[in-house]
Amino acid sequence: MRKIDNLAITIYKTLGADGLLHVIFSAILFKTLWLLFGWLFAIILTLGIGYGKEKYDAFTGGKVDRKDLWCDGLGILFGILMNL
Repeated sequence: MRKIDNLAITIYKTLGADGLLHVIFSAILFKTLWLLFGWLFAIILTLGIGYGKEKYDAFTGGKVDRKDLWCDGLGILFGILMNL
């Protein structure tokens, strides 16, 4: 197996499907907000939306996972890298 395949499998096993969705959504949201409002507002709003989603999960009895917030931060990092 190629090294990139092993890396992808390791990331998937570590983050899970939900974590990867958080990373992808946050990266896309951050990049879009950066283009519209600038990088600082994009960071604040993206983190706020991720935090709000976790609060919504807590309010509705869903699973609250701190890892999801870390994945949101990772998505923001990827969004920053896409803008370089």
